[in-house]
Amino acid sequence: MSDLFERFKKKYEANTDMKVKKDKTINGVLTVKVFSKSNKYLFWLHVTENNGVINWY
Repeated sequence: MSDLFERFKKKYEANTDMKVKKDKTINGVLTVKVFSKSNKYLFWLHVTENNGVINWY
């Protein structure tokens, strides 16, 4: 799951002006917290991977 986090983080941070931090994994679903560049908490996302495709919601 940490490999998924690293791949998601690289993709998400490269395409947004936000940072992500790993929170927890429950039943194979990774939860990440999203922060602004000034380190203000904004929201959370669930991250999954199916057949090599990373999805978040």
